[in-house]
Amino acid sequence: MIIVLLGQLVPLLLLIGLGYLAGRWLQVQSQSLAMIAIYFLSPVVNFGGVAQLKFQPSYLILPLLLFGIASGLAFASHWLSARWYQDNTRNLIAMSASTGNSGYFGTPVALALLGPNTVGIYFLMNFGVALCESTVGYYFGARGHHAVRDSLIKVLKIPFVYAVLLGLLWNASGAPLPEAFVLWWQRFTGAWVILGMMLIGVALSQAGGWRANLKLTSVLFGIKFLAWPVCTVGFALLDKYVFGLFDANVHTLLLIIGVVPLAGNTVAFATQHKLRPGEMAAAVLESTLFAVAYIPVMFWLLRPLVS
Repeated sequence: MIIVLLGQLVPLLLLIGLGYLAGRWLQVQSQSLAMIAIYFLSPVVNFGGVAQLKFQPSYLILPLLLFGIASGLAFASHWLSARWYQDNTRNLIAMSASTGNSGYFGTPVALALLGPNTVGIYFLMNFGVALCESTVGYYFGARGHHAVRDSLIKVLKIPFVYAVLLGLLWNASGAPLPEAFVLWWQRFTGAWVILGMMLIGVALSQAGGWRANLKLTSVLFGIKFLAWPVCTVGFALLDKYVFGLFDANVHTLLLIIGVVPLAGNTVAFATQHKLRPGEMAAAVLESTLFAVAYIPVMFWLLRPLVS
């Protein structure tokens, strides 16, 4: 299992390195990559994922659960961080707390460990996280520089929300997606993962040197690597021993979502709203490096408990 995990994690680190080289030597701009990822690739990937889901009634609980966890951590972190920050860094922390790298990073891990048969469930679960990231998280990011009304307007302009709604309508219609679209959806998904990981490196190369912030990184690590696993694994254990709604595969997917590193999209949003993008890129890179050792250890410790 550890070999399989490392086989998926190391290439993701190499993509960050390629992004750094692209930004340093080819002057690729992180703002442009962020706009492509947010406004072009993400809508296609999420529409196709939602449109192909095979729903079961009990699975509808999962995106609601993860949306609740992500939103709760975002609001709690925004409130608690007021003790250490009085500026818009609180918004950056809340935005980061609302999500994790369950898309770019978690999708290859889920496929490697559980195979393609579970990817539909994983996309449904990740929908709750991605929706929180694109609404609650994006609101906190925009709120750092804009009034409430302007922030809400910016949220409504994110195409991800409408892509998911269209995907749900298509799914409800029962019509299959054209084969040509499915083929291109797979290509867009690959491009989404590659571009999302490279964006971290590009942002880091343009930060004017290594901008690691120990205080900020410690707060973000505490939320992502302590609070998130406690919430997701806690529910998995509760379901295993009390509710009995889901099988071991779903519990493992909850574990994956809980232990993935900081989200690459937060670099895109931080860049867009000028919320310490260099420090955020450094924190995301540090969390990704840390995850190479952290995830195998957490699986070794926790997967027997939730399976």
